[in-house]
Amino acid sequence: MKITGHYIRLDGHSAELHVSRSRFHPDRFHVQGLALWGEDRPYGPNMGDLEFFANLDGSVLEHEEPSQPGHKLVLSFQGEVLDVTEVNAHGLYGMNVSFGGRYKRANPVTSLWGTLTMALRRLVTG
Repeated sequence: MKITGHYIRLDGHSAELHVSRSRFHPDRFHVQGLALWGEDRPYGPNMGDLEFFANLDGSVLEHEEPSQPGHKLVLSFQGEVLDVTEVNAHGLYGMNVSFGGRYKRANPVTSLWGTLTMALRRLVTG
């Protein structure tokens, strides 16, 4: 099953995830994400990001943040669709920002654009 790629959330809230295979450990995957909340706010949206490595178990990647007991992020892959579930995130990734929802793998052109956009946003926000 191919899980690598760039995924864009479908529910109207801005969020993107990029999943790639680790160069150093072929059984591990690197996940990077960027999400916004409140894009229509007068002073701009809240922004959140995530980054972690995880092992694939069947079609699922799970991440538990060591600094946040009880937190879990579950990424379930089904073909071109990715379902993300957050448990006890409570602002871990940014104020009111969530990565939970349904995503669809972007086509290669959009994926490259998304990757570049994500990299630029990370440079700007530090």
